[in-house]
Amino acid sequence: MLIDNNKKQESTGLVQWAEEFLGSNISFLPTHTPESRIRSEFHRYEIACLSIPDHYPIEKGGVRKWLDGEFQQLDPSLTCLLVKLAKSELRYLNVLLVVLAHCYRWDSSPPPHDAAKQTHLSLPDGIGKLWSNVCLLTSQKQVGTNASMFYWNWRLKGKGANELYALDQLSVEKIETINCWLGNEHKEVLDRWVGIFVVIEAFGSIALRSLMNAVDAAEKKDEELVLFSLIETKEHMHKMVRIFGETVKSTKIDPDNWQKIVQPTYAWGIESEEGRQRGPSGMQIGSLQGLSILLGIAAGSEIAKLTIDTQKYFLPSQQLFLRILMQKSDIIRRFVSKSRNNELIEAYNGCIQELALWRNSHMKRAAMYIEKAGVDINRSRISTGLTLPAVDNQKQIFIDEMTARIEETRQAIV
Repeated sequence: MLIDNNKKQESTGLVQWAEEFLGSNISFLPTHTPESRIRSEFHRYEIACLSIPDHYPIEKGGVRKWLDGEFQQLDPSLTCLLVKLAKSELRYLNVLLVVLAHCYRWDSSPPPHDAAKQTHLSLPDGIGKLWSNVCLLTSQKQVGTNASMFYWNWRLKGKGANELYALDQLSVEKIETINCWLGNEHKEVLDRWVGIFVVIEAFGSIALRSLMNAVDAAEKKDEELVLFSLIETKEHMHKMVRIFGETVKSTKIDPDNWQKIVQPTYAWGIESEEGRQRGPSGMQIGSLQGLSILLGIAAGSEIAKLTIDTQKYFLPSQQLFLRILMQKSDIIRRFVSKSRNNELIEAYNGCIQELALWRNSHMKRAAMYIEKAGVDINRSRISTGLTLPAVDNQKQIFIDEMTARIEETRQAIV
């Protein structure tokens, strides 16, 4: 198919509008590489994060007694200094406090046998009170999120902090974790895990930009540009699915090690005024939520409802962005449904199939991790998205929930 080159370069109204909410890269990732330095007055928090691997392994006794001693009280002068920090510094401080708080919540790695049952937590004032203030200034819930544990906690090899970067420059191999709470023997896995989330969000954002172009073209009844934009969207989504499948292979991330050592720290499970708070998860990948909305995917399944609920963990501008996308959720599917252009229908259906493939791949990989890690029927498992009950069919419960979401996705095929 031939496309006018001028149309390829058009910056559509929806894309221009999205830049106001998500920044110039139109992504849930920051526009600059994350900060990795802070004022000297806060260095003790950096030092504590660097020291976590010396205390966190269960054979070394855990972190709670140590952190209680280090941060029993909050220095009032630090609260006053917060207003002098740049946005990037506040986000970095949030990362430091999230790492300390989540490690304190679980105490050790692996965590104590009954740790998942804990629903209330009292942090030492030097962590809890400062974290509460920083969360207000960064518009974050007082819990680890995709932003604070992934999107603000990486560095790009070959670039410094606070530098502009292009989304398509990112790859799992080029990303390192800034704050690593496990020993060096687990750093490669943590780097890979953070890299997966950052890269999936990046390529999901590129696909979402193309899909927004398709929405604008559909509103202008420009069928040729809708077709081109949907083909482009499908190509980016395919790349995203491929990267995910290749990166989470059991040969690269050992399921047993991940479930017992790496995964628990990401979860939270502590009660708040809004209920039991979750940690970061695939449900919080904002670009995937945007793609689902604009492709007209229904949201009646339990997984879909839980995914929408995770929007409360996004920045206010990101929440507003997704709410406004909802107003355009039927434009593409309605336009394609009325068309007699088989190539257009095929391109749209291809996008739906890629989204279903993503969810199917996620389901298979996660189920494999649950199965290979083994199940203790006396212990419930808090995943970052769901709480799996203490029963011997945890794997099947997860598969049933995901299957319903996959079928809901495929029902959008025209």
